[in-house]
Amino acid sequence: MNMAEQEINILLIEDEDPHAELIQRAFDEQGSQIQIQRAKSLTEARAKIRERSPSLIIADWRLPDGESMELLPDHHDPLSTPVILMTSYGNERIAVEALKSGALDYVVKSPESMLDMPHLAERAIAQWAARAERARMQEALRESESQFRLMAENASDMIARLSTGGHILYISPACQTILGYFPEELVGTNSFDLLHEKDRRLIGRLFKTGNYSATHTVAYQARRKDGNYVWLETSARAVLDPKTNSTVEIQTASRNITERKTAEKALQEAHNDLREAYEKTIEGWVRALDLRDRETEGHTQRVTELTVSNENYITFQFEPMQAG
Repeated sequence: MNMAEQEINILLIEDEDPHAELIQRAFDEQGSQIQIQRAKSLTEARAKIRERSPSLIIADWRLPDGESMELLPDHHDPLSTPVILMTSYGNERIAVEALKSGALDYVVKSPESMLDMPHLAERAIAQWAARAERARMQEALRESESQFRLMAENASDMIARLSTGGHILYISPACQTILGYFPEELVGTNSFDLLHEKDRRLIGRLFKTGNYSATHTVAYQARRKDGNYVWLETSARAVLDPKTNSTVEIQTASRNITERKTAEKALQEAHNDLREAYEKTIEGWVRALDLRDRETEGHTQRVTELTVSNENYITFQFEPMQAG
């Protein structure tokens, strides 16, 4: 980030005029976008902060009315104004205390360090912006997790967060209704241990492929705490790292479809029974037709034979007499 590209308001808290003038001269070379306000005491500094929140505070450690460490940001407010502390002599204890308390940098005063203050300020502002962005992301993540947990804990479906290896990171209270386990009994265990043996290969294949780009829905059997198996239908999607695009975890929503599977099985069995009865009926009709055809064939043969016999007899009786 180039400080000359945006308006930067820096509050310089320094009671010694020569030091303040040297730092001001160093910043003058950075362009008109940088505005330096000066305060000579903590009291004056607080008043200026109330009037306008600065982008950065550069403060001498020891001031006439106290120590500038009082201005350091509260750890509970990571988005407050960044501070660079200066001192006329090096003191490791003060430096460590300052950095632990939230100062971005600790500088021992010298002509070189004061002339280099614009670069130190630029680095501090960039670091603070990165820290603020992380804090905002973490807050957004906490809010997202809070909403996720609220939804999960009030849903009839069983919501879970899994590692890429299948370990349960979180599971909603619905697991007690669906599987008979309390959430704390399942967190930390591997979800594959709950799968029916014949379904492990199918689910394992989905995990091994690493293809989490889309939502996958799969039906399988899972073992309840009482040892019985229930049918679950689970939709799973990956949570990706925004920087690396790699899978961080897998979120799943599962519902009990045992009744549906039972109904489907009963319907299939009824269909099979109906088809079997139909096939047997057709088979009976075929046998009846075949029997009728055989009986008709015999009857026709007998009639034919009788007809031929009668014709021979009639011909013999009415043969004409030869003339003598």
